[in-house]
Amino acid sequence: MVPLCRDDVQPDPVNGSEVGSSRSRSAQIEVDDIVDDDLDDEDDDEDEEEWEDDILLSDHDTDDEVYFRWRVRGVAPGGLRRPHHMFVLRVHPTTARWLRASLQGKSEINRRNRSKLTVYHTTGTKSFARKRHELLGAVHIDEVGPADLYAASHKRKNGEWICDAARMNFEKMMEVEAQATMEGRTLTDVEVFTQVLGEKRGYVRGLGDSVRPVSTSCSSSSADMARRLTETQLELEQIRADREKESQEQMHEIHSLQQKMEEMQERMARYDRFMSRFASGAFDDVGV
Repeated sequence: MVPLCRDDVQPDPVNGSEVGSSRSRSAQIEVDDIVDDDLDDEDDDEDEEEWEDDILLSDHDTDDEVYFRWRVRGVAPGGLRRPHHMFVLRVHPTTARWLRASLQGKSEINRRNRSKLTVYHTTGTKSFARKRHELLGAVHIDEVGPADLYAASHKRKNGEWICDAARMNFEKMMEVEAQATMEGRTLTDVEVFTQVLGEKRGYVRGLGDSVRPVSTSCSSSSADMARRLTETQLELEQIRADREKESQEQMHEIHSLQQKMEEMQERMARYDRFMSRFASGAFDDVGV
């Protein structure tokens, strides 16, 4: 950010609002935040165009300084929009030339980025994390799935999809989640959005620039490790089942041998008793 001179932020001569030098920091933040590759809904896009026009066109030169006027919009707690505020920035002519060129270049970048988009979201200036938090509080549930978050951020207030492409993406997400559930796998939001919307350098499509994508190599390694762990667990369970089966067979064999041994012992006992009676009768016959 270009350093500003003393009392840089002045009262707006148009509407007469009192803005002291203590708002210089806020002014600096807003100028830094002009570049926004993300899109709001249709109404927000119109406001953003007007905001850019104010920044680029509402300036005038004096002998030794340049004044820039721009509109600052904000969001109050609870998601309510605050009224637009007008600020006047006074800078040196050299700084003004750099600032004007920088703003014009950034505005052109924004226009090109918007022209390439095919799917718009309806969350406005809210982050996707904040939208998820609002959904959790509204429906009183423990978790909002990736598909649910995508639907909430790509539907209008009347429940209609912002476009057919968004609806098709949602249906694909539902299919991916259902397939993972059938296979006993759990996918993260990043994995679901990456599979359906594709990869984008630096951030995850559909989750904003606050979420960084997991590299393909890391994802592949994690999936491979999970697969190997599952296979190892299955092998251990199979070995345990085989050993249990062998143990049962051995116990059955031991029990069978014990029965045979008891039968042989019983037969030997009967034979001994028979021989005893036979010997006793033979001796009686001979008069012994």
